[in-house]
Amino acid sequence: MNQTTYRNGEAATLGGPEILVISGCVLSADGDMGEGELVPPEGMQFARNAMYGIPAAARAGGYKKCDILETLLLRGNMTPRIGAMAREACDAAGLPALRALFDRIGPFVDD
Repeated sequence: MNQTTYRNGEAATLGGPEILVISGCVLSADGDMGEGELVPPEGMQFARNAMYGIPAAARAGGYKKCDILETLLLRGNMTPRIGAMAREACDAAGLPALRALFDRIGPFVDD
């Protein structure tokens, strides 16, 4: 789990599925989050690492829908189905693999 804050200042705890979906949103928008807000280069790199690292761990855990999930995420049209698939992928990857991935790529940080 990673700690971040919402724009209203409330704390939020994000797990692998949430980070995967956010990473897909960031990459599908090419870092343009609207209203002149651009994701910095280190955020883009984190999104790329998470977007490809989480599905790689899920594949290793036996998840068969990674190609579909990646395609849907990069299209940027987020739906409940994508959220459910992200959770399935992270469940298949397993907590030890996700922890190892985030140890390698660093924490999700939102200032």
